[in-house]
Amino acid sequence: MTEMSEDQLIELWDIFSEYVPKNNKEALAVQFVKWSQDNGVDEDVLYALGSEDPYLGEAVEELQGKKDDYEDEDWEDDPYSSDTEEWD
Repeated sequence: MTEMSEDQLIELWDIFSEYVPKNNKEALAVQFVKWSQDNGVDEDVLYALGSEDPYLGEAVEELQGKKDDYEDEDWEDDPYSSDTEEWD
């Protein structure tokens, strides 16, 4: 199976959501994210999708949880780091 890119998934969402009444978009977003998960869409792509549309953002957060941004933290500036201390 060929993987879909983030842009392709957003385009697909835009096509579907255009024809769905506003009061049903939340349910559609949840189903879209579930389908994406079931079909192996990478977690990072899901979070990127969520940043493109508020309905998708809520659905991703509901199903995946909030994204952990541990990678963005700068551990070298950690005041509790003891890299300069020697251990016995």
